[in-house]
Amino acid sequence: MLGLLTSAREWSAPKSPPPVTWAEIIKRNVPLVDRLNPQERARLDTLIRVFLDDVRFEGCEGLELTEEIRVTIAAQACLLLVNLRFPWYPKLRRVLVYPDTFVPRSVPLATHEREQEPLLGEAWSDGSVVLSWRSARRGALNPFDGHNVVLHEFAHVLDSGSGAMDGVPPLEKSDLATWAYVLHRHYARLLRFARKDRPASLDHYGAASKAEFFAVATETFFEKPQVLKRQEPELYDALCKVYRQDTAATQVLRYGAV
Repeated sequence: MLGLLTSAREWSAPKSPPPVTWAEIIKRNVPLVDRLNPQERARLDTLIRVFLDDVRFEGCEGLELTEEIRVTIAAQACLLLVNLRFPWYPKLRRVLVYPDTFVPRSVPLATHEREQEPLLGEAWSDGSVVLSWRSARRGALNPFDGHNVVLHEFAHVLDSGSGAMDGVPPLEKSDLATWAYVLHRHYARLLRFARKDRPASLDHYGAASKAEFFAVATETFFEKPQVLKRQEPELYDALCKVYRQDTAATQVLRYGAV
């Protein structure tokens, strides 16, 4: 399990550079990684190693798992962890990957689509994450649209680490009260906007619950950070403290203002 991801676990990981093929896959498939500074990128590589060692991948409906599939998903999942200090996926056991959308066969913690519809992804209470490879790859390739099923589902896994799916992941004590306040305030605002069908900086799917709000806000924070910072500065600042990343600043450095 990735609950073994302690400082000692990271230190025990090989210090040699990761395989060249991993860097090629990440460069080709996960442009979000380009925003990391050298120290963050080095830690990401270590996190990916540990993730791939500790988490079992399973192909579904005949999908043959490849290095590209495993590394593309792991890089996105570990992007959330780059500046965090604790084992934030303690219950994660396996990642199930379907070729495309799928019909759920278990009771999920949360899904990325509404019930009774083919799904793009979901997080299960048994420590599994289920993903559509087509959607995972497509979401990774477009780092500006605010939709990324891997970030979404692993935000749910982070959230569940506190013992409840309530939109409040495990946080430092100094950050907990601030995030709980911001979550309550901005979730209520999105709920009002969704009920009136008014446009908002977050997808209205985030109004389904506080857990979905956190997952949708995570997608937006990483993929449309400049928009989020302009339109919802309080929410943006709170997410900077949750993830310990300033994604708007790094997006400007890499791509300029968007």
